[in-house]
Amino acid sequence: MMKRGINTILWPYVAVSMYNELRKICVGCEGIVSGEKKETCKFVSDFLAKYTPGRPLSEVSIVAGDEFFNQEMIEYLGFVNAKYIKDHFHLFDSGLGKKFGVTGHNLLKNHLAIMIRAGTEEDFNKAATSAHTSILSQCSVDGALLKSLDDFIAEKETYATYCLEKRNRIQPAHEKRVKRAKNKPQKQPSIAYSGSNGLALLVNAKKVAKCSFCHGEGHNVSSSKCPRAALASISSETVLSAGSAGPGTVLRQRITGNMPISGTLKQNVPLYDRVDQKLLSANFIIHSSIDRMAFDVSFLESNGEVQNSSHLLVSGKVMNELITHTQMKKKYVFDQTMQTRRGGDHNCSVNSTTAENMPAANDDSVCESGSDDDDVVINDLRKDKHTA
Repeated sequence: MMKRGINTILWPYVAVSMYNELRKICVGCEGIVSGEKKETCKFVSDFLAKYTPGRPLSEVSIVAGDEFFNQEMIEYLGFVNAKYIKDHFHLFDSGLGKKFGVTGHNLLKNHLAIMIRAGTEEDFNKAATSAHTSILSQCSVDGALLKSLDDFIAEKETYATYCLEKRNRIQPAHEKRVKRAKNKPQKQPSIAYSGSNGLALLVNAKKVAKCSFCHGEGHNVSSSKCPRAALASISSETVLSAGSAGPGTVLRQRITGNMPISGTLKQNVPLYDRVDQKLLSANFIIHSSIDRMAFDVSFLESNGEVQNSSHLLVSGKVMNELITHTQMKKKYVFDQTMQTRRGGDHNCSVNSTTAENMPAANDDSVCESGSDDDDVVINDLRKDKHTA
């Protein structure tokens, strides 16, 4: 109920808010009333009883209000099973001043505030004792003020914080659903078929977590058990996806402008201008860039391990196709050029097949300065080969 002067006769404004059939908050009724009276509140509660059949007044557990209300009044209004509590805002704003008077409120306001906000019974009793002492220490003891304090202490169940926290609050619907889901008995897997070879068919078995990077079971993509963790520790990781263009743009800018050059391309090293279609969507590693015309890359298997045919030289055209990822499925690119500390002629030999023992781009077994007679161990993934 609002008592501000919003009309010419300065009568209070009252309104009722409720949920409509779409579960949206709306104003059920509003109007100007002659004053804050029991009859006015009774009219509002009768309206609620009639037009909110989904929430009967008897199901309301708590009614909060200012000093105008009390337990007897809310039961008169129809909230027969509810408990009355004092609204802290109105209590601090005007309730304490009206109850203790100006002089008494100025004397006791600090003690009263501690009593209202007390988190334990011990804190409340200490503040109440201090309030008594403050009154009794005055030259002239005010008996009416002392009685008002005793009455206020007796009503602690309606305002003291530690008392209010003991009450069972109304549980929201979403919390009830979560609680029901937790308490719902889990289906136990049962064996529907058991063969002589020891294989069994489980029904209602619990789904096992599966990694989206290496397809391993029992961990997710961010787990230290995944080969991705070992790769990310020795390279800069970029995750490409059609839903996020930012990482791909940053990677493209690095490849075309900021990526360091490692040596020059040897005449006897095969350069691939096309790769198999399956490799275009595979995760891969960029080991080095040679004159920004060719790139030393290794493709990863679906289990996260480096393919047997690793350290392939691909052209800039192929690199552009590899980093142009148009699928929603994430594609992982590991840039090891940030690890490069030395250059030289490109002449690579492959010794590693897994992500865990894969050497970095600055390892002597990856890129070294070599002679024209050195062989390059590279297996062909396409029928077409092009040599520079």
